Amino acid sequence: LGATAKAWLADRMAALVLQYGGVDVIADMCGDLSIRTPGEPWPVAVTPSPDIADQQLLVGAGGLATSGTSKRAWRTADGTPAHHIIDPRTGHPADGPWVSASVWAADAVAANTASTAAIVLGATAPSSMRTPAERSAAAKASHGPGSPRAASPAGPDGARISPPVKVSGPRQKMPQ
Repeated sequence: LGATAKAWLADRMAALVLQYGGVDVIADMCGDLSIRTPGEPWPVAVTPSPDIADQQLLVGAGGLATSGTSKRAWRTADGTPAHHIIDPRTGHPADGPWVSASVWAADAVAANTASTAAIVLGATAPSSMRTPAERSAAAKASHGPGSPRAASPAGPDGARISPPVKVSGPRQKMPQ
């Protein structure tokens, strides 16, 4: 609930600022972004994990979220690695191949849901996820340090990888 609540709050805050302030906005709740802009896209830096360099994206209206296993991680009493993303099928930390998965979707809630699902479903995510956004997110998830990753902007209707985020510079025109 905590992750979904952060994403929902980001979506709600962004909608209210746009509605009552009439200005473009990025609402950031601990890395879950909700972007409301009829204007130019925002440059955003994403960090898949501590071992992977930041990636730069231009993002327009929609949501951007990252789920990963490299933060909020620890070792259990017997030395087994563990992290905070629990697979509901097993009750244990998700044991997939990916360090992180980031999604750009229609809103922050959809992006957060899809990025966490990609981590939980692991290698089966592309065949298990139902929406094109979720399938795209899973197919482009980071496999770990040094693995190839895609980071090309698309649109809210098609999720793309990205990851924890920060506005990284002045707004720019989206490349054609």
